[in-house]
Amino acid sequence: MLFVDLKRNFVTIGKDEEANLDIGQTWGHKTAGWLNWSDLLDHRRVVLLAEASSGKTEEFRNQAQTLVVQGKAAFFVRIEDLADDGFEAALEPSVVDAFKHWCDDHADEKGWFFLDSVDEARLNHKSLEKALRCFARELHRGVERAHVYISCRVSDWKCCEDRAVVERLLPVWEKAAQPEYLDEDAALLDPIFDKKHGANRAYTSNEEPERKLEALLVVQLIPLNTEQRYVFAAAAEIDRPKDFVEAIELNGLEAYAERPGDLLDLAEYWKSYNRFGNLADMTEHGVVMKLAERDKFRPDNRDLPTDKARHGAERLAAALTLAKSFTLRAPGHEPDPSLATDAIDPITVLDDWTDAERNALMRQGIFSPSTYGRVRFHHRGTQEYLTACWFNRLLQFGCPQTAVWDLIFTTLYDIETLVPSLHAAAAWLAHFNSSICNEIIRREPLVLLRYGDPRSLPLEGKEQLLLTYASRHAVGEISNDSLDHRSLWMFATPDLSDAIRQAWSINDRYDFRIDLLRLVREGVIRSCTDLARESVIDEKANDYLRIVALEAIEACRDIQGLAAAARWVKGAIGRISARLCPYFASILFPFHLTVNDLLEILKHSPKPNNDSPREIDNVIGELWKRCPEANREQLLAGLADLALSQPFKTEYIRISAQHYGLVENLAPIARDALTNQGDAKVSDGLIRLLMAIERADRNLSRDEEKIGIKDLVTQNPYLQRRLFWADVEEIRQNTETGENRLSRVCEIFFYGDIFWQLGPSDLNWLFEDLSERPLEADKQIALNAIVLILTSIGALQDELPRLRLLIAGKVMLEKDLEEYLTPPITGNHYCPVNS
Repeated sequence: MLFVDLKRNFVTIGKDEEANLDIGQTWGHKTAGWLNWSDLLDHRRVVLLAEASSGKTEEFRNQAQTLVVQGKAAFFVRIEDLADDGFEAALEPSVVDAFKHWCDDHADEKGWFFLDSVDEARLNHKSLEKALRCFARELHRGVERAHVYISCRVSDWKCCEDRAVVERLLPVWEKAAQPEYLDEDAALLDPIFDKKHGANRAYTSNEEPERKLEALLVVQLIPLNTEQRYVFAAAAEIDRPKDFVEAIELNGLEAYAERPGDLLDLAEYWKSYNRFGNLADMTEHGVVMKLAERDKFRPDNRDLPTDKARHGAERLAAALTLAKSFTLRAPGHEPDPSLATDAIDPITVLDDWTDAERNALMRQGIFSPSTYGRVRFHHRGTQEYLTACWFNRLLQFGCPQTAVWDLIFTTLYDIETLVPSLHAAAAWLAHFNSSICNEIIRREPLVLLRYGDPRSLPLEGKEQLLLTYASRHAVGEISNDSLDHRSLWMFATPDLSDAIRQAWSINDRYDFRIDLLRLVREGVIRSCTDLARESVIDEKANDYLRIVALEAIEACRDIQGLAAAARWVKGAIGRISARLCPYFASILFPFHLTVNDLLEILKHSPKPNNDSPREIDNVIGELWKRCPEANREQLLAGLADLALSQPFKTEYIRISAQHYGLVENLAPIARDALTNQGDAKVSDGLIRLLMAIERADRNLSRDEEKIGIKDLVTQNPYLQRRLFWADVEEIRQNTETGENRLSRVCEIFFYGDIFWQLGPSDLNWLFEDLSERPLEADKQIALNAIVLILTSIGALQDELPRLRLLIAGKVMLEKDLEEYLTPPITGNHYCPVNS
């Protein structure tokens, strides 16, 4: 199989509780206790249990090669060869010398040994115990410094027996902790304590700590995630890898793309048809591929014909479903009373099969590890589908329909319904049996939307389902009407438009109509956009209903509908709820709303009760990205005006109280504008936007965006000059009264963070401003900055003649300079000046 480094993760197989893989995807690998190869390589005894097509052999080979490249002793060998020939003879000739070198010359060097495929060895009647005995003999004294990794299909690992063999033949001891010695007084008292308290006391100087065997770590591979699928698809040169991976998720095929081998199977289908089939077809395709042994030369291929494997899988699936269980005992495992009793023994289900046939079935890729000594179907959906196939097979071979009917349907509290544990299997069975499909629609119509393959239902069945759902929901007979995005996408097709209109007339409840509009959106049902248009401008309608209606109009590319929505927005500014604002702005800008329209929406959007951003504030970055280049300066200036408008949040925090949350989202916009301005002069709008961000209540030391902005400002003397004087003017306008005039750099202070940092590169423009600024107070500030910078670099005395010449006759400036020189200014005052 093709190897691609996918940075695979592993999880420990528990004794009686299956790992929850969703935790790792949601909360992170460490939280879920996931391990990577770096973690595994620290352990000295590891068993990897994985099903067919998972890539375990390729992972072992690659890790051995990677370690060798790093200059470490690492070896890959097949257990079957090890049992026949011994370890050294089983090695590839190119690494034999390295093994001898490790054994003979470097007593302290660690070694990593990857022993592959216990299952194949057993198929060829090779003994794991004999193989490990040969291995241990050749390692001799190197056993303690050897890190040993063993792979096996989950069906062939005998957890108690094989664990005992590994621990007996390849023992490895935990490193003893340093003893804590007792003082003399404690040693005198020690004999008084009972033996039962001995574990709680410290060791005396003449005691040896108890040696303990290091635990054998048993792990399984984590299924591939979206990113890993993309990496594999690209490396395997699958056509349109991005489309390929997106189609997997959109069609609900993640369960059939969790292993490298599964991805290759899907890739073959993709190449043949340039698309994926419906979920029913792809589920059947996945079952067929997983029941077929990829290795055509495995000895057990002759033990089990394909048809019989399919029948056996269906029987096992039905047994598990009817017993409300998900786990099977792995073949060959001894009973363990310490484990829970809900695992089914395949022997009790396939009692007319031989051991060889049962074992061959359990080795197939349709099964995955569960807990110690147990396997399960690779995905719950596969079990449910095969259960339906078993029911259908019974019906085809003459089983009375009432027998199946009585298993699936029931009456609870005088309400006709379905047995809850059989919802999914019944939904799949509905695809094979129209009478069962009709009965499900009559009793629990949403079962066919939540389970099985809604897309494969015939149009007549879909229409009947939708109208029944509308009628029952209208009178409150549907208790749980939650439907996920994918189910609606699979169910919705353009030919449902007539049924959607009828359902709209039957049921006017807003939550039901939301589902109808979601169908219009997911199915791009353009003939129903008039329903969405009416809803989107209905000010009495529920906010979420109007949002879904607008999304449906957008999905259907209804330009007239979008234009009508934009006209309503322009006439309703000030009445639009805070929840609606971000959705209307995001969908309608910039093609149907101008920059001025957007700024008016922002201006009048209701302020939240606290200082948190409004919902529309949080999408301003995305709106900036959509803004045409020609209108960006207008948007910058408008955002700055809103952010700096009065009334301020407080006397000291001079940011708009109304738009304080907006300012929290402006830093990425300013950074993007600064990065992409090129050689163009900085605009007034950008300067004012920077002023607003400076005054925001965000700590510069913890804000990467603001740090990035400060770096860009300090690298640009022209920008520093503009922002410096803009900050001076803002302070004068909003804080200066009477004789409290701003004349020193250290007086340029406000609540927030200053982006500019004056230094030697700013001297040229400071000298210019000392001569040319019209206000005497500005000249005082420029003089103060020049003196501070020159003092910090030790150049003040050299530049004094020039300074005196520039300020000659200006009494106030001459007085300031003398003050700075007597005593000489040290440069240690608080001041944003760089040397």
